[in-house]
Amino acid sequence: MNKHDQADQETARIPADTSPPGEGTTGGESPSAHRPWYRNAELLYGGATVLGVLAVFFWVVGRLNNNPLPVDARPLTPPVAPPPAVAPPPSIIEHPDEPDTNSYPVMAVAVPGPQFKLQGIFYHPQNPSVILDGRTVFPGDRVAGGFRVGIITSTNVTLVSPTATNVLSLSGR
Repeated sequence: MNKHDQADQETARIPADTSPPGEGTTGGESPSAHRPWYRNAELLYGGATVLGVLAVFFWVVGRLNNNPLPVDARPLTPPVAPPPAVAPPPSIIEHPDEPDTNSYPVMAVAVPGPQFKLQGIFYHPQNPSVILDGRTVFPGDRVAGGFRVGIITSTNVTLVSPTATNVLSLSGR
């Protein structure tokens, strides 16, 4: 038995009118007067009706007050003037029949660099190495004259410096 059924049984045991005549009740009380508020159907229906009427009232008031607010629209930043047009550089007129008086003669001078002796290539795609001047070197190692070992292939090795590049290969190939 749940507590609601138990409450119904207790209210059924209470006599309708226990007070002497002329005091208290008139004897015409309904049986629902002794029930808890949540078991009283008239109260629940009345509350639901009031809530419904209020909902309709606020909906109608909201629909009637549909005047938009005035808006003063303006840009957030002032407009930026386009950049001034840049005049094209003056055209260069070339005269191929006139001698060039602004150039200096350039002379290629061969500067002797270090002489490397490639003695062997051990080529493996993941870890190639060469024997250069009796020393085993790998890609990225520094050698004489500021050179660095570059790419090693199965037939040659590339040595790179800031000013020159040398490609060495084994003799006879």
